[in-house]
Amino acid sequence: MESMGYTKPTVAYGTTYKETELPQIFIQVPDRENTTQYNVIEGICLVGRNPSLHPGDLRVVQAVNIPALHHLRDVVVFPQSGERDVPSMCSGGDLDGDDFFVIWDKDLQPTEWNCEPMSYAALDPVALKRPVVVTDLQKFFVKYMKNDSLPSIAHAHLAQADYQKQGIKDPKCLKLAELHSKAVDYVKTGQPATMQKYLAPPKWPHFMEKIHQPASKQYHSQKILGQLHDKVESVDFVPQYEEPFDKRILRAYELDNATLKAARQTKTKYDTAMRRILAQQDIKTEFEVWSTFILSKPKVGSDYKLQEDMAVITGALKDRFRSVCINTAGGKDFSILGPFVAAMYKVTKEELDIALAECRTMRTVNGIKVPKRRMRPESMPLISFPWLFEKELGRIATGIEAIDDFEKIRFSTFSIEKPHVTVLNRQPQLSKQDEDFVKQENGVIVHRGETLDLFPENFGQ
Repeated sequence: MESMGYTKPTVAYGTTYKETELPQIFIQVPDRENTTQYNVIEGICLVGRNPSLHPGDLRVVQAVNIPALHHLRDVVVFPQSGERDVPSMCSGGDLDGDDFFVIWDKDLQPTEWNCEPMSYAALDPVALKRPVVVTDLQKFFVKYMKNDSLPSIAHAHLAQADYQKQGIKDPKCLKLAELHSKAVDYVKTGQPATMQKYLAPPKWPHFMEKIHQPASKQYHSQKILGQLHDKVESVDFVPQYEEPFDKRILRAYELDNATLKAARQTKTKYDTAMRRILAQQDIKTEFEVWSTFILSKPKVGSDYKLQEDMAVITGALKDRFRSVCINTAGGKDFSILGPFVAAMYKVTKEELDIALAECRTMRTVNGIKVPKRRMRPESMPLISFPWLFEKELGRIATGIEAIDDFEKIRFSTFSIEKPHVTVLNRQPQLSKQDEDFVKQENGVIVHRGETLDLFPENFGQ
């Protein structure tokens, strides 16, 4: 690979520099149609890191095919030498696990290539001539909370970049980018970044939704972020609490009181943990936690960072309570775990039935009839508990206990030829009037208008 990593700016390809003079990278990513296959990207690419505040944070590079590197997948291989290493030019990145994005869509190539990168040399940390004691930590914690200006700097940069004619090349934006880098390293260096008053935005673009600011301090942005914001349609999320639970799961087993009691106790612990997350993260509904898609804007940081953090938190919650449920059930074998999962589903339904009955019950308050309970997420019971085992719920619903020999199952376009399955005994047996699903002649089960996937998602891989 070529090692050139030049830093001087140039204009679009075809005027000053040739493609061969660009720094080269290697990247291999999964195929969109077949994720088991990988494709090597070749050609002009844009590489960077989040956040990119400085004009030089985005680097134009040439992706090349190096057969000796074909064993490397889902990583970016950078050149080892050059005038300056490419990662450090990308928002001060390094090779300790940083996430880089690579864009090879020609429509997104910038008109100006490789502006002068910012110097991301870290400041020397504050040194003590004596051992660090607890009081030093206490003082720094208070100082950090007082001087942490990273969110303010980031918001000011975004607003100034939209407001100023030069965009991110405006001197104020360049200064804010420098302060942002300093604020990021505040924990390491102990040197706070102070934003002067002249750097504060005179007005805020509408897409930042600074609703607490007076109208005179806001304007309707006509730039790309404003246009994208205007194209987004806000849709209110309304949970469908009155949708029926699946009778096939509710009637799959005869559940004893001990199993139901254990499921209720476990759900109580799960609900407590979920509500703790809701309170700590200032999130309205469990559905946002479960999907890691938070509807409200974070007070600090970006939506992307919040989603990353929530993925870790939610994953830990699920893993923890999956283990708790398996231990409570007595094992993870489906014959043991299945009844407990059905009990989890049933106790969740029972709680919701009680809440729905209260929603339909009226009471009189100051002479006005109002529902005993409002059908709102904050006043309704949590219902995500049984979905810790979504695959097991699917197996109970379809009546499939096990499929051990996948090679004996042959698929055609519209039919399944006699798969070897064991069907669960349903107690009590459903009558034709009670059945809420239909089994077609070709073996496909249709439930409420949807064709169910009877087999694990990795079948045939």
